[in-house]
Amino acid sequence: MFNREVKDKFLSMYINEDTRQTYKRIFNKSEYAEKRFGEDLYSFSKDEIEEVLYDLSPLTPLASQTNGRIVTAYITWAMNNGYRKTINPLVAASPAWFDKFVDKTFKIYFSKSEIQDIEAYCENAQDKVLISLFFEGLSGKEFKEIRHIKKNDIDYDKNIIYLTNNPINRKIFEIKNERTMSVLRQAADQTKYYKKNGEMEEVDNVRNYTDLVKNEYLIRSSFTKTENMISPVDKSVINRRVNTIAKLFPMPYLAPKNISRSGMIYMGSQLLKEYGTLGKEQYLEICERFNVNSWFSLKEFVNEETIRRLYNS
Repeated sequence: MFNREVKDKFLSMYINEDTRQTYKRIFNKSEYAEKRFGEDLYSFSKDEIEEVLYDLSPLTPLASQTNGRIVTAYITWAMNNGYRKTINPLVAASPAWFDKFVDKTFKIYFSKSEIQDIEAYCENAQDKVLISLFFEGLSGKEFKEIRHIKKNDIDYDKNIIYLTNNPINRKIFEIKNERTMSVLRQAADQTKYYKKNGEMEEVDNVRNYTDLVKNEYLIRSSFTKTENMISPVDKSVINRRVNTIAKLFPMPYLAPKNISRSGMIYMGSQLLKEYGTLGKEQYLEICERFNVNSWFSLKEFVNEETIRRLYNS
């Protein structure tokens, strides 16, 4: 960090290690500009601060606003401690002002057709079904809803999944389309898992697939000597499988949270089309479908701008 002694004094005010690490990320990124301008971040002009905020490449308006609050807090502290003599150039900046720093070149949310293309790319039905269920509204903390689905929890006639292990008392989940129901069948029937999405060739008796454990669950791990044969799959297996698809596609921000949020945006687009507006009632419908507690938090990404960007509407 540039001018480490001063920044360490500032960071010493924060007991929480996660908070300190978040602030250090800003300072590590600002170091390049500080060395170039030959002065500490707390002395920067508004134009110089803008350069740092652009370099941070936030992916959402909220992330950009958070970066701005951190820089503002540091400059205010520097003023109060005699390091800066002039007014804080960000003192009058509105939350909307920080939106321009959002990096729109990275793909973090996906349209329904893009999700279907990703599913089609997946060689393993066990991967397809993860993408599909995240988009449909099943994810939750540590993927508990998906991990505990048993094959006989799926009613293919009624398009329903019975959720037998749910901490939020949601017992039934209705599947909205036949495509997902078909993927559920394929995943339940799959017995071999193809490595690297089927792109690995067999070499010197090394198979290009692994056998899936035989148990009652929909999502199953590959068979190993240490694998628990009768327990639900570990959350790390789900993360690893999605990460593999993200790397092969390649889509670095293809992650369970972003797939789920993409599903929320799609549902928002349908509600907007039906009601002509996105208000509290519509957000509450999305919350119910995706098991989200705070409807207001959805407004950051489920909004008309994002919907227009993904669906050209």
